[in-house]
Amino acid sequence: MPLDNSTNAHAGQASPCAANTDLSDLLCVSMGLHASQNDPLNEANRDLLAAGASLHWLHAGEKRPVAANWSNLPNQTESDLLNTYREGRNIGVRLGFASKIGDEYLHLIDLDVRDPAKAADAWAALLDLWPEAKGFPTVVSGSGGDSRHIYFLSPDPMPKRKLAKGEGWEIDLMGTGSQAVLPPSIYPTTGQPYVWERPFHRQAKISRATLGRFAKGRAPDVSSTDLSDLFRERADRTEVRLALAMINDADDRDTWLHIGMALKAEYGDTEEAFGMWSHWSRQSIKFNERGQRTAWKSFRGGAIGIGTLFEIAKAYGWAKSGAGYCADDFDDILPLQEMLAPAASRLTFLTPDECDGSEARKYVIKGLLSHGDVGCIFGAPGAGKSLAGPFLGYMVALGKEAFGMRTRQGKVFYVAAEDHHGMKGRVKALRREYGGTDAFSLVGGISRLLPSAGEKRAPDLQALLDAVEAQRPDLIFIDTLAVAFGSFDENSAEPMNQIVRIARALSTWGVTCPPRNPSP
Repeated sequence: MPLDNSTNAHAGQASPCAANTDLSDLLCVSMGLHASQNDPLNEANRDLLAAGASLHWLHAGEKRPVAANWSNLPNQTESDLLNTYREGRNIGVRLGFASKIGDEYLHLIDLDVRDPAKAADAWAALLDLWPEAKGFPTVVSGSGGDSRHIYFLSPDPMPKRKLAKGEGWEIDLMGTGSQAVLPPSIYPTTGQPYVWERPFHRQAKISRATLGRFAKGRAPDVSSTDLSDLFRERADRTEVRLALAMINDADDRDTWLHIGMALKAEYGDTEEAFGMWSHWSRQSIKFNERGQRTAWKSFRGGAIGIGTLFEIAKAYGWAKSGAGYCADDFDDILPLQEMLAPAASRLTFLTPDECDGSEARKYVIKGLLSHGDVGCIFGAPGAGKSLAGPFLGYMVALGKEAFGMRTRQGKVFYVAAEDHHGMKGRVKALRREYGGTDAFSLVGGISRLLPSAGEKRAPDLQALLDAVEAQRPDLIFIDTLAVAFGSFDENSAEPMNQIVRIARALSTWGVTCPPRNPSP
């Protein structure tokens, strides 16, 4: 049922839901209607939900989802959303595979105009790619200006992709793995609501010709356009992190360049992709942030893609987990001998001046742990590992000294796999003694991070990796190794190698420390 015209907050402006319009297929919204405790969803969002869109809550006045693992949650019902609503929260929609409306999938084009003087250039570029864009459902950003979210339906779910970029503007296709802010959410800095310029409707289906333009970045020969790359899901990020963790040589320049090219080709010119490459590169004593940025900007695409990264990882012992991608899934792989040539040796020779000029890693606990480290708290049962661990983490969260060692204040995850209830009591005692902090998170719900026999992937690993990626903790404790990773032989190389790979993947933005009892 459409909203009554009287709810339109813009006096004298015609409502998009005219009385003589067939509204059975329209998802209309009142422009300017704010979420309230009485109706936190509003009519338009209820209609989107009923149509098949996947909605979720965002933090009040922010674009950030409330759920750290939002990308992997099942679609929520209206009842689920109402039960988890808190006053003032914004609302968002998951795009691509998560939001199937009829037989098609919900996507949008993000027209981001940061320089108002360049708005005409941005629109010209968009209309060159999508001539019909101004007739499709559109949300005006609360940031003001000419930035728009233009929604459409596609017969196949597509991943995020950068379509065009100019001075002061960018155009992105947003799909699977992405989410967008919906009206009537409030923009973070301006305090203004997002509003529908043109309401959503189920006939917002995109043509094959436009899909071809999105795939090629230009007007295509529709009869011969290959859309397989546009529709292909991006490589599983968990698998990529695990593969990167196995490649322990960032000193070889050819390998270093091929890894960066592969990540940029797969995930685009994004901070996420650059961050993955940068973190992996920091294992080299030659790492230099400025040189890293310069090389990244120089990558223009070509024969090297994500398959090349997987093929390099195979030479270091990586194997497909069963749930992700492996090198055989791609046709962009360079022959291994070509990737490693002409450097036959992996030896490096650094002068004292080169060692002195290398960038020092930042400490988390001075003299004990630095960013990127994987550590282990080792001791006999009852020695106090689960007392020392939360104390160290709490001191890092506060930025206070721990056992006489300086700490650098940062966000901490303490994964209490063994005794979550008991650990809450320890954290409560730390709070009473040292004061509260939002930088310390006690993580519950982890049952096992290591796959058991016949399992493709452990149930909680992806959720934890997503939380790490979303919140970027500086320090992660896993308490205890035995419970979090299930039963395994600590003297066997294979399960311990898997544990180290997982710990390295978790330490992408910080440090991982799994407490462990000694073997008898």
